Amino acid sequence: IEKLNSIGVPCCPILSSKLAAEDAHYRARAVHMEWEDEQVGTLKGTRPVPIFSKTPSKIWRGTAAPGADNTKIYGELLGKTLEQLDKLRSEGAI
Repeated sequence: IEKLNSIGVPCCPILSSKLAAEDAHYRARAVHMEWEDEQVGTLKGTRPVPIFSKTPSKIWRGTAAPGADNTKIYGELLGKTLEQLDKLRSEGAI
């Protein structure tokens, strides 16, 4: 790393998740964030990048349980009725 940096090649060690979370540069840039996950609770990880000051990105939800979006997908987007959804559920299709 020292040799490469001395000749103008920018480089650094590969950081583990733990070292990245503790790194001063990553902390100053607020690279990590916390969010709520429906299945496991609070999680901490890397935020979406790049980070824009006027239009910051966000994690609007963590993982959802299997089938959590079935009503929206099959009902609203594909036009299935509630009766059709119930039939698909009872058959184990969704």
